[in-house]
Amino acid sequence: MITHRSRRLHRRFSLLTISLAIVATACGGDSGDPAESTAPPAAGSAADVYSLNCARCHGAQLEGGFGPALGAGSRTGDLDDAELTGIISEGRNTMPGWGDKLSPEQIADLVTFVRE
Repeated sequence: MITHRSRRLHRRFSLLTISLAIVATACGGDSGDPAESTAPPAAGSAADVYSLNCARCHGAQLEGGFGPALGAGSRTGDLDDAELTGIISEGRNTMPGWGDKLSPEQIADLVTFVRE
């Protein structure tokens, strides 16, 4: 016999499971860690590097998503280039560092890209 309490517990468990699945796939990666992308770090334009490595969390148009919005009018506009370079290289909060996957030139180009 299913009681009111067991239905309520089942509903809560279902909501928890769904919530965890959403969080685990927020950036679209298999592991949930965007730094473990199977895409190569990419040579090419800063837009290409951004598209392959950053857009999953920060949005294709820098509008934000799992990660914060970037560019003009965003919180990153308050950061100087050195601070933004450090965040990209070392990571911050839930964002992984990219310093071991991207070259210093690619990181500098990304800083310029999000400033445009």
